[in-house]
Order: sequence, then structure tokens, then C-alpha cells
Amino acid sequence: MPLTLRTHVTEKVPGSSNESRVIRTHHYIRVVSSGHPPLYIQDGQVFSEGGPLVDEIPDWFWAEACKCTDDALRAVKFEIPLDKVQAVQNLSTTSEPQTEERGRRRR
Repeated sequence: MPLTLRTHVTEKVPGSSNESRVIRTHHYIRVVSSGHPPLYIQDGQVFSEGGPLVDEIPDWFWAEACKCTDDALRAVKFEIPLDKVQAVQNLSTTSEPQTEERGRRRR
């Protein structure tokens, strides 16, 4: 399925003239990093801004995706591979001073 930025799928309420209701949602996450074009996560896949699937996911993406909450990643059906999580954690412990994490649990 291609990338769609239409997040709410609606239907007309039977018997009404202009009332509609949301029947399902279609979430996406926009992942950005300075100097790089944005990427999108939807339905467990990574897309470029124009919509095509990304064949080779760049390294910067994993560091930014690891900042997302578990709930957000679940909503877009995406799971970060354990080796990518470990690589990001190793990078952050060797290049940055230790800081207290608040409200975010790493996978």
C-alpha cells in the first residue's frame, strides 16, 4: 500500500444531509533530521517524502525513530530492529554525556 497522508477515513452518517463520522484512522510518523529529506513510517514501512518505499534506510533515521514512543510506533505498525536500537544506544553512550531519560522507554 502506498503512503497516504489522509489520516482519517470517514463515511456519511445515514439519514443525515452533511454529517460524517470517522470509521478508521491511518496513522503515519514523519521522521526528520537536519540536512536530510524527511521520511515517513506507515503500515510498518518507510517511505520517502514523494511516496515511494525506501530501499536502503539511512543511519540517521534509526536515531530519530528511536525517539518515538512505543505507542506511536505501534500505531504505524513499525518495530525497530534490536540491532538498530543497540547501535543507537551505543552511539549515544559514547558520544553524549549521560542524561536522565524522561517518559520514553527504549525497545
